[in-house]
Amino acid sequence: MKTKRANGNGSVFQRKGDGLWVAAVVDPLTGKQERRYAKTKNAADAKLREMSNRVASGVITVDKSRTLSAYVEVWLAHRAESRRRSSTVREYERCLRTYVLSALGSKRLTTITTPMVEDVLDTMAAKGLSRSTVNQGKKALAAALSDAVRDRLLGVNVASAARLPEILSAPKPVQIPEPSEVQALMDKSQGTELGRLLILITYTGVRIGEALGAKWADFELDAGSWTIERTTTVDRKGRIVLGTRTKTGATRTVPLTAHVVESLREQRRQVTAARLRAFAWADLDLVFPSSTGTVMEPTNMRRQLKIHTKELGYPGAFHTLRHYTASVGLATATPAQVSRLLGHANTRTTLDVYGHVLHSVAVEITDAVADSLSQERLVQGWYRSS
Repeated sequence: MKTKRANGNGSVFQRKGDGLWVAAVVDPLTGKQERRYAKTKNAADAKLREMSNRVASGVITVDKSRTLSAYVEVWLAHRAESRRRSSTVREYERCLRTYVLSALGSKRLTTITTPMVEDVLDTMAAKGLSRSTVNQGKKALAAALSDAVRDRLLGVNVASAARLPEILSAPKPVQIPEPSEVQALMDKSQGTELGRLLILITYTGVRIGEALGAKWADFELDAGSWTIERTTTVDRKGRIVLGTRTKTGATRTVPLTAHVVESLREQRRQVTAARLRAFAWADLDLVFPSSTGTVMEPTNMRRQLKIHTKELGYPGAFHTLRHYTASVGLATATPAQVSRLLGHANTRTTLDVYGHVLHSVAVEITDAVADSLSQERLVQGWYRSS
């Protein structure tokens, strides 16, 4: 006996042999038929209604008895990229396959506990992995399980509740170059496309991906401003593509000095000339395009930069210039103002990364206070002695 439902809402039928009733529905996310079993037709009808409701609400119908590996495969294929950048999902997939699934993949989704997750994080730390890598492993699993909670497959996200191992060392302070080192790098690359890219990054504190993702339409050169709306990113196949948002998702506007505007005008002349020379050109309106107008591979620019940094003994790469801008900013402005310029998600990020810089500034302030009081003591002593 078989009872069909209209409009693809599944069916209920009695299986030959053992007489069990089967509720079957096709999961539109996976294209696979999902089945539930019951001893009576009424129970099977109830299971079908539950499954159909989940399908109608766009929820994965995966059986709660599935393993973590089975769930993650469905999640990566159909849900992971719905509200996340491709580059983020690519990194999550790497962490899950490399560190998490080897330990927890065979466990049923509903049996995984917070202590189990912490055991995985402890194992990662014991292998000497960095704090950021261990934290990324936690974030990857938490991202997958957050959708499992939303899909009502789990009651709580056990990964989010997990604590990082205490044995992890604190992140090393960022390396900040001296003004003379930055100027030497500018002088070395003067008049080249690399030099113009370095000017833009240093004077605005932007990320390399934001600079390479910039379009001429984003600039108001006469007004001296740049609205940063996107960055380059890496898709699931490892290709560099133009993103649709910044790293934090927020748009910000940064001011441009006359020196930066002059450099950009020269860059526009060079891009126009390159477009006329090119046999084929992808008209993406990019400020720093490849030789065919497409998105520039950051590795190409890093390779050019490395030649100069090696010759000069410069400590770092593109991101070091961002650190330099931040350090100068913190010496002259508030953390909140620097945070807005850099495009950090919040001021806490700025404080976490550049706390040691703020300490240096605090030392200068306390020294200045001591100097002023020393001068005051000299004055008071002069009055008393006269």
